[in-house]
Amino acid sequence: MIFKHLFTPKWKHPKLSIRLGAVDKLNISDENDAKILDDLAFSDDAGEVRKKALNKLNNIALWYKAFKNDQSKSIKDLAEQHVSKAVLNSGDNLPADIKAEYIETCNKNSLLEKLALEDKCLSLRIKLLKRLAKVNLIETAFKQGDETFQLAIFDLVEQYKLLKICKSKAIGNVSTKIEHSLTQQKLAKEMPLVVKKEVKLILAKLNALREKADYELVKTQSEILKRNWQALELKWLTEEQLDTANVKYLTLETKLEIVLAKLENEHNEKLALIASKVKAKAALEHFNGLINKIDEQLTLSLLTPSEESTAELTVQLNNAQQELSDYTPKLTEHVSLQKSFDNFSKQIKTLPELISSSEAFNEELAKFKNLSVPTNVTQYDESLSAFVQWQKRVKSLLLKMPASIKHTNSIAFNILITQWKKETQDLKLGLENAKKQSHKKLRDLQRLLEQGRYNIAFGVFKGMDEIFQTLTPSYQTHLVNDYEQIQNALAKAQEWQQYIAEPKRDELISELKELISQECGDAKARSGQVKLFRKRWNELGRINSEDAKLKANEFDLLLEQAFAPCRIFFAEQEAQRQTHLIERKLIIEKMIALNSLPTESITEFKTLETEYNKLSKTWRQAGSVDSQVYQVLLSDYKNAEKLIVTLIKAKHKYNAELKTALLEKAVLLTSSEDIALACEQLKQLQEQWKNIGFSGNKAENDLWQAFRKCNDDIFSQRETVKQQQEKQISAQSIELEAGLNALNIKFSQANSAQLHALLKEVNAFYTTVPYSFKGIKSQINYLSENIVSKISHLENEAKSEQYTALFDSLVNDYIVPISWLKAVKGIKLSREQLTVRMEILAKIETPACDAKLKMDEQIAMLSEKMLGEQNQLNDLLEKWLNVSEFSKQDISLVHRVKPIFTT
Repeated sequence: MIFKHLFTPKWKHPKLSIRLGAVDKLNISDENDAKILDDLAFSDDAGEVRKKALNKLNNIALWYKAFKNDQSKSIKDLAEQHVSKAVLNSGDNLPADIKAEYIETCNKNSLLEKLALEDKCLSLRIKLLKRLAKVNLIETAFKQGDETFQLAIFDLVEQYKLLKICKSKAIGNVSTKIEHSLTQQKLAKEMPLVVKKEVKLILAKLNALREKADYELVKTQSEILKRNWQALELKWLTEEQLDTANVKYLTLETKLEIVLAKLENEHNEKLALIASKVKAKAALEHFNGLINKIDEQLTLSLLTPSEESTAELTVQLNNAQQELSDYTPKLTEHVSLQKSFDNFSKQIKTLPELISSSEAFNEELAKFKNLSVPTNVTQYDESLSAFVQWQKRVKSLLLKMPASIKHTNSIAFNILITQWKKETQDLKLGLENAKKQSHKKLRDLQRLLEQGRYNIAFGVFKGMDEIFQTLTPSYQTHLVNDYEQIQNALAKAQEWQQYIAEPKRDELISELKELISQECGDAKARSGQVKLFRKRWNELGRINSEDAKLKANEFDLLLEQAFAPCRIFFAEQEAQRQTHLIERKLIIEKMIALNSLPTESITEFKTLETEYNKLSKTWRQAGSVDSQVYQVLLSDYKNAEKLIVTLIKAKHKYNAELKTALLEKAVLLTSSEDIALACEQLKQLQEQWKNIGFSGNKAENDLWQAFRKCNDDIFSQRETVKQQQEKQISAQSIELEAGLNALNIKFSQANSAQLHALLKEVNAFYTTVPYSFKGIKSQINYLSENIVSKISHLENEAKSEQYTALFDSLVNDYIVPISWLKAVKGIKLSREQLTVRMEILAKIETPACDAKLKMDEQIAMLSEKMLGEQNQLNDLLEKWLNVSEFSKQDISLVHRVKPIFTT
């Protein structure tokens, strides 16, 4: 057994370590060694040997074979990494059949997506896009592709409804094709609805035409609707919709043709009827014209009668009657026309009698010139009687005349009547007024007599009698009974008054003597008593007898003696009135001087208004003066204050308008939804109100009350709103705190997968919190920061685990995991240079052996930075991983880079 191992090749040795050493010594360039390695790669029991042999051979076909057949998962994964990397890089050493077969069986979407975006084979990319069927992937591929590729996947883009999204990145003809396709899609979506609507409308209109009775309208509109139907784009309808529409159209068209034929017959009948009516109307107008012509000639014959005109009229009438009887068909108005002709015939027969009546009428009219027009009241009754008799005779003659001539003669008669009335109008008006006045005064006298007011009745009767005597006998006739009755009553009253008055006059004289004997203590009272004595004396009636006249003289002397003490008092009153007169004149002078005061500024105007009010008050309080003098003074005062009053009133009116405008604004503010803003604006209005002057007593009070009410309403609303807001804020605060507590509970229970959704929920909740809730907003921010911090911590841990797994794979297997593999083009730096650059960016010390390399890279990075190029750790790591395949010699570099990303 010992010798057996001595002569067995080391690559077949039972010990694993010896076989691994033997694999290292085999030369791949040697054909026999290559066969041995090939045999070991697929037949050795140890996975380490198979893996080392495959690495030594490093043939993509063998790697693919190992991927398909090897049972070791690690070898299978390693082989897949080599194959997938080769597929991604599309190297020349990769057989097409292996690539196609691998892609066909591959289920790693990340790899397939990279191939769909980056592979050189156009057909493969299209195949993968169809296979993956990812919308985002198709969109990205379209946007990255050239015009040829975009045309190739156009159907795919259209299938997944990406035309609008990809439109902006389309190149050349693809853009035009997309525009056309989008237009067709839009039409395909819109046109069926439009065409269906138009079909429905046309069919509805055709159906509606069947109900109409106007032939011309139905015919015209049906032709229009037929043309509209032929112009429809029915291609947009489905075959079923098209068949249904055509069937409905043909059915309606057939029914409409039947209706149209019926309407045509009716239309023709109506035309014939209209023609007959037009003909009858023309005939009627002709016969009416004959009637009018005969009527005119008959009237002319009555005015200028002769045998020739009568004979001519007879001929015309006979011809017209013959023409009427010969006309066929008979007119509806035939009877009335014949009646008119018969009337003309009767009138012609009575022409001689009518002529004599006309002559008598004209003679009677001529007599109007003989009627005398009254020039005074005494002539009026006689002239009026003659005119009335003449009027009756003329009217009796008019009654015998026919209507045609009667109208003309009546006009002439009425003109003469109007002329006579116009000429007697003034006299008649005066008599009518006198009659009315007399009648009224007689009624007044009757009332006074019933009341026993005889003294007044005597005066009224005297005035009435003067008017009554101006009336003519005919006007007096209606009043004479009342006149005589009142005249007799007053005569009796006068006799009775004289009988009663004598004792009372003696009594008054005695009372007056007694008054004179008394001392005068009150001049005004004595003056009133004197006036009362005079009044009582006058009430006793007229003085008719000599004895009464003597008593009247005695009364006058005694009355003068009784009034003597009053004269001294009134003299003193007169002196006071003179003083008051001087005072009032002085007030007027001051008022005139006040007109010259300036009024430009508010202060000056207030001064003027104050001075005017003082003078006005002084005028009202000034003493009395004689009535006539006062009227003159008052006129002067009014003239003096007129300009000032006008100015003050205008100012008051202007101020009232300003305050009214402010009031209107305040009223609008009462209905404002923003009460806070309304309050601020109202305060501004209050300040403006204060700066406006007085606006007149009534206006000022009314405006202020209304303005104050608006203030009260708005501030009341503010208090109400404030209370409601406080309640809402309290309720909202409780609700928000409950929501925040719920989010805090979710955070305490959330796992890593739920944190992102929770963060969105917290941010959304933050936007719903009003600005005024600053405390709650602060707590939400704190919660959000905690969530972000936890997410960041978890992501960092996950990232650190990814980096640890990456570097462990590099150290143990020298293999870059598929997720880190990328087809990075244009890498000009070596792995050593990239390592040093990452150390520089991470500020990690570089080994002393690479000091010169570090200096060179620092200079290069500085130069690139000046050119606008930036070095980023992640970009450098991506290049570092994909610059070349890893080997044992790269382990030191791995150990240098690992702390940069895992610490």
